Amino acid sequence: MPRKLKVVHKYDLPMHGFVTHRLPDGFEVIHVETQAGSPRVWLHVPEGTKPAVQVRFRIIMTGEAIDLNEYTHIGTFMLGDGAYVAHAYQEKEWRVL
Repeated sequence: MPRKLKVVHKYDLPMHGFVTHRLPDGFEVIHVETQAGSPRVWLHVPEGTKPAVQVRFRIIMTGEAIDLNEYTHIGTFMLGDGAYVAHAYQEKEWRVL
């Protein structure tokens, strides 16, 4: 049986608000963190695949409301040397390209 390899890819996230990324189907979020002061999300992506879905990510700050019927929490990270805490969410419904 052939092995199914995954590749780690990194995508930018906003400090606050929304961003949409075109991603290969079968991706998996593995980490959310800041790098050089900017939020990022790292994903496992099936090797050799091309973008097939459009996925929306949302960043909110502590104290803001979000509809958990629409979004899944994928990570929490600090901004401003720990002065602010932000929370990353991934929309549950994706648009197929």
